[in-house]
Amino acid sequence: MEHLHDRLSKRQVMALSRELHHDEAGIRTFCRLMLSAEDARVASNAAWILYHLPTADKRIYLFPFYDEIATLGMAPELKMRRGLVLSILLDLVTDSNFRTDLFDFCLAHIADKREADSSRSMMINLAAKMCRLVPELANELKVCLDMLEYEMAPSIAAARRNAMKVVESLMKETESSRGNSSLRQIPNVGSQTEQDLIAMGYTSVESLKGKKAEDLYEEECRLRGCMIDRCQLYLYRALEYFVHTENPDREKCRWWYWEDDYFYPSPCGARCVDCSSFPKVCKGCRKIKGKVHWLQYTGDTVCPIWKCCKEKKRENCGGCPDLPCSRFMKDPSISDEENEANLKKMMDNLATYKKHT
Repeated sequence: MEHLHDRLSKRQVMALSRELHHDEAGIRTFCRLMLSAEDARVASNAAWILYHLPTADKRIYLFPFYDEIATLGMAPELKMRRGLVLSILLDLVTDSNFRTDLFDFCLAHIADKREADSSRSMMINLAAKMCRLVPELANELKVCLDMLEYEMAPSIAAARRNAMKVVESLMKETESSRGNSSLRQIPNVGSQTEQDLIAMGYTSVESLKGKKAEDLYEEECRLRGCMIDRCQLYLYRALEYFVHTENPDREKCRWWYWEDDYFYPSPCGARCVDCSSFPKVCKGCRKIKGKVHWLQYTGDTVCPIWKCCKEKKRENCGGCPDLPCSRFMKDPSISDEENEANLKKMMDNLATYKKHT
């Protein structure tokens, strides 16, 4: 461990990485050093060693740290090259931990010349990998790649060339599939989900009218004879929103915006998925940790309801004997009737929606 304060050769890095093979405690220690060491060289050396771990070791032992590593990779100031952190993430990102903020960060900084060429090329690689998981995002990446200057560093040019192959292939598959079935018009519905829906008797968008996400999820579980990944429920929630909304917000149709934290009531009873500010203006109460935009008008540093629930270790105010209390403030920008309607809706949500356990 004392060697981490020194300048390490590649041979030393590879040797230390081999020593960590299947060493869960050791890998966790090095991960913590990468995430929080005060000494920049220690943090950087730890990252280099973790980068050279076998892919299987990274996926097994670093997967629990995915969110922390992703947040580190997007930090404005880093003690090491950003590309090094992103290269570790490349082996960890899956459809179950997909973070739209990470994808958006990569797109926003691909053309940023303040970033190192190696970091920018890794952003392209990571964004392309994420597009494979969510093909609907391919066009967004293509727009960013098209904006890159014609003359660029070799590493960026190579990454761009490979990413364009991925993007063009995904866009071609999407266009082809949409021509085969009206179900493919629904965001997130790929070939497997299409086959499952048809097997359950749903052959068109119209046939899904009136169906609830929970019912579709349970039907698919029965079809497969086992409990399937809960992410499929989130996909069906997005599907329900799309099918039953006259002019659905395409941004809100992304399945990860229908995870439990956004679907079930926030501390006050409001549901993120029902809010017009979500996800463009606000990323969700639990994501922003109660630091809502209207605090500028109240003088508080955090939402009083969110703070109360956190202190009492409650998911939300549901079941509280003091409900609704003085922490539920009126919005001065709307009428009393609208405030009363909003409060009633929040109380109804708290009574209706119970989080899955």
